[in-house]
Amino acid sequence: MSEDLIIQITGISLLILLGIHLFTFSSYSGGLEDNLSWEKVKSRANEGWNLFYFLLLSAVMIHSYEGVKRVLSEYFPGKPISRLLIPIWVSVYLWALIPIMG
Repeated sequence: MSEDLIIQITGISLLILLGIHLFTFSSYSGGLEDNLSWEKVKSRANEGWNLFYFLLLSAVMIHSYEGVKRVLSEYFPGKPISRLLIPIWVSVYLWALIPIMG
């Protein structure tokens, strides 16, 4: 699969998933601050939302990896950018999965 196609697919996925995320939280009554309290967030944690946030996080990480890799490859042509980025992205991805899977 080409890098352009990956960026396009993840970009469309982000548009849809982020739209759902923003619509959902703007629809709750009680205001944004009330909806972000620990109790409200914990009460919404279920398998459906965990899957949703897993997909959103995965799309963000893949899309950002491809974008940053392209930009750095332009500044440092011929350098092994992936060798530097992959461990960083995997570490951040695993760290961000902790609250989703926990």
